[in-house]
Amino acid sequence: MTANEPRRHHVGVSAFYLAGFGDPTAGGKLRVFDYKTGNHFEGPPKKICRENDFYRVEEPGVDPNLLEKIRADHEDLVAPYVKQVGTGTITNPGKEIGETLSYAALLAASNRRGLAQVANAIRNSIGAKLRAGQVQREQWEGLRAAEIRNGAAGDQWPPYDEALRGIRDRSWFPAEPKVPALISFPYAQDALLKMLQGRQWELHVTDSTTTGGFICSDSPLMWGDLEQAVAGRQQSLADHNIEITFPVSRNVALVSFPGARSSTVTAEDEQIGHINMRTLQFATRMIIHAHENFLLRRRSGSVEHGSDYFRHVAESRARGIPD
Repeated sequence: MTANEPRRHHVGVSAFYLAGFGDPTAGGKLRVFDYKTGNHFEGPPKKICRENDFYRVEEPGVDPNLLEKIRADHEDLVAPYVKQVGTGTITNPGKEIGETLSYAALLAASNRRGLAQVANAIRNSIGAKLRAGQVQREQWEGLRAAEIRNGAAGDQWPPYDEALRGIRDRSWFPAEPKVPALISFPYAQDALLKMLQGRQWELHVTDSTTTGGFICSDSPLMWGDLEQAVAGRQQSLADHNIEITFPVSRNVALVSFPGARSSTVTAEDEQIGHINMRTLQFATRMIIHAHENFLLRRRSGSVEHGSDYFRHVAESRARGIPD
């Protein structure tokens, strides 16, 4: 492997995270449902995380594997904490849950729903970092060139020295970036993490071998009311009156909601089904699970198995009805 090659491929979710959703009775394999094709397949985490396209930077003079490297560096730091939280045993709550939320923010920064939450926050973050001298000249000029290539006016993104003067004397402020999400990725992750912090988080724990456990998807962080989200109504992640769910492993999910308390909770079937339905509804393309008998809570309040849902999807497709 050369210095310019990514250490591993990432597709929304990474192999170390997916491993927590593997079937322990089948060598850790994952079961996957692909919404786009309607196909089911199985495999180990390293194979599954290559099934999607991963983000590449398509900008002149920029390493196309830039995002891969940023993600790999971050994951090296947070993986031990995410794995620890995934066991359901917390020894240092502030650090372990904090780093797990950092990983959740990284995942959200990789999809459009997450980026839509932070468009203005990205501007503020870029401006603050520039004012504090945390943006180097080369970084700024690369961002400026990319913005202009993508249709921004030159005066919206002035040269480095002019931008530095403008931000410090308050005569100028960055516009909302037009460049691909990759360029502003670190700013997006930082802004999303701030929205996840300052909340009470409950650790919901189950035994997946008896309940089917929690499922994962290619966009597992879910926030807001499910029915409103399905209806296309935008909900702010910054709102402390919403519910947020993040499956950490097949046995553990982090949950925040009004009235939540920092505690470990044994999840009942209805709550497992509720969290899984949120994860399923907002998958970008793939549902990933350890067991066939995972639970889903329907709008009516009834709880069914994932196999029933997949059978319904297959029957609907056969009749030409969209999922």
